[in-house]
Amino acid sequence: MSFTDPYQAYSEGSLAGGNPLQLVIALYEATIESIRQARLCLAMNDIWGRGTAVNKAIKLLTELLVSLDHQRGGDISANLKRLYSYIQCRVIDAHTQKREEPLLEAERLLKTLLEGWYGAAASITREWSSSPAPIESNRSETLESPESGYCMFTEELGELAGSVSATF
Repeated sequence: MSFTDPYQAYSEGSLAGGNPLQLVIALYEATIESIRQARLCLAMNDIWGRGTAVNKAIKLLTELLVSLDHQRGGDISANLKRLYSYIQCRVIDAHTQKREEPLLEAERLLKTLLEGWYGAAASITREWSSSPAPIESNRSETLESPESGYCMFTEELGELAGSVSATF
């Protein structure tokens, strides 16, 4: 008999049926938490824990990378690809060099991006709440479409794209 963490089971179940925006936000939050855990383990000289947290952060960033829709995402998608790759390098640098600064930078960048995704979610929620029911229904279907990818939110992330491209 195997033990299943009820919180993890709930999280996985609620995310499996979620829309792409919710999934992206969850990936960002989990990545930030993994980086925080890596920082804590670094401070405590817990090599095993740090390695585990770094591996998890790298896997989550990889998930964000492979989820990009370069055909529909355009410049935003390309900029996010470069940024995710850069953050992965910073996390690996922190681990191999046993330094906190790259982890702080990675966390700061992810928090900035996450704020943009929160803004996109709020914008979409406001837009849907002011729309007539039939339009809302159509948007819901588009949002939950598995092939829609999260780059469908490029309009809401216009400001974010400018800040990402300015970084590189």
